[in-house]
Amino acid sequence: MSIDPKEPWFGRKRFGWGWTPRTWQGWGIVALFVVLSLAGTQLLVEREHGVAALIYQLLLAIGLIVICAIKGESLSGRRGGK
Repeated sequence: MSIDPKEPWFGRKRFGWGWTPRTWQGWGIVALFVVLSLAGTQLLVEREHGVAALIYQLLLAIGLIVICAIKGESLSGRRGGK
């Protein structure tokens, strides 16, 4: 399994706006996001830090969007279709 540094980890969605994982690296980032999201929020909610849990989720989401923007295809020029 070779890693092409120029291959985008995330491809554009066919319809709508956003990215979808294209490579194992992209799927790994999504899996890491889910694990961190569930574990961190569970820990913060159990300790009754609701606002901290919300901020934690917001920072995780921003981090995922930044990674997708850096390692994904450009979203400009997509109009749907084939």
